[in-house]
Amino acid sequence: GFTVLENGLKYKDVTAGSGKEIAEGTGVRMNFAGYVLETGKEFDNSWDKGRLLGFKVGSKAAIAGLEEGIKGMKFGGRRILVI
Repeated sequence: GFTVLENGLKYKDVTAGSGKEIAEGTGVRMNFAGYVLETGKEFDNSWDKGRLLGFKVGSKAAIAGLEEGIKGMKFGGRRILVI
């Protein structure tokens, strides 16, 4: 099942990473896909753009749920977020 945070964000690890843990201030580069929960329709993804999404966690360069939802992951992992 999903882990639910106090703010309502839900996450589930699909693959555990083996690298450094992601925390506030960590620089990350990742692939992503975004879907509308109610319809399952994809609204954005990095693969079609041909580039990774890169930002520093806590910099507010990505949507808040994404930044919050990847904290605690380890590099190399895959996680499903419900924002």
